[in-house]
Amino acid sequence: GALAAAGCATFGSAVAFGISRYGRPRLREKILTLVRRDPKTRALERAVVDRGFATVLVLRLAPLLPIPIGGYNYLYGATDLALAQFVPAMFLGSLKPYAFDAYLGVVGKQVVDDVANGGSADAAGGLSDPALIGIFAAFLAVGAVRGAARRVGEIFVR
Repeated sequence: GALAAAGCATFGSAVAFGISRYGRPRLREKILTLVRRDPKTRALERAVVDRGFATVLVLRLAPLLPIPIGGYNYLYGATDLALAQFVPAMFLGSLKPYAFDAYLGVVGKQVVDDVANGGSADAAGGLSDPALIGIFAAFLAVGAVRGAARRVGEIFVR
């Protein structure tokens, strides 16, 4: 499920990237005009041009700018980022949230099934100790990535 979701999200992101890059020249011009007005988005544009794959991957994992996550795809399309860098970075960055969502769906279904069959939610074997430790570690990792992404973003803005 997570691979299919990440693949579909990547396809949708590539469509938005393509619309911004190839489909609507005025849209690209307008985005670039807006980007160049704000120091943070100018820094993001420079980072995308300098380190495309890594920047897209980090920002997919921890978005820094207060714009919708889908808005980044149009922004990337307006820059000189190559589609060949964008697609794999977007796919890899999409795996984490979709894998976690898929896991939560499986665990939730187990709990609901156990309760529906007369068991107790506490006895639902969905969350073992290793799973709880893994979830906790995932939250710590996400926090570390966000912190690192913010520090990187601050460097680019300077």
